[in-house]
Amino acid sequence: MNMNKSMSMDIEQKSGRSIGKALNIRARYKLLSLSYLLPCWGLLLWLNFNIEPQLFAHFIAIPNLLLLTGYSAHLIARKGG
Repeated sequence: MNMNKSMSMDIEQKSGRSIGKALNIRARYKLLSLSYLLPCWGLLLWLNFNIEPQLFAHFIAIPNLLLLTGYSAHLIARKGG
């Protein structure tokens, strides 16, 4: 009976550590995702307002790049959790 208690305590301790480690990994992936997304969107918005007006650039290329970087950031964040 005493052996079962010590085994259950070991399992609880290990699962507690693994939950904390999983949360840490999720936080790392979310931080990586944001550190990828914010500079990309910042540069794309800066580019949008600093180039001369072109229909292709303003209505096709830059919006597609914004969507693709957002989706990539989502996939990075989802990989962690």
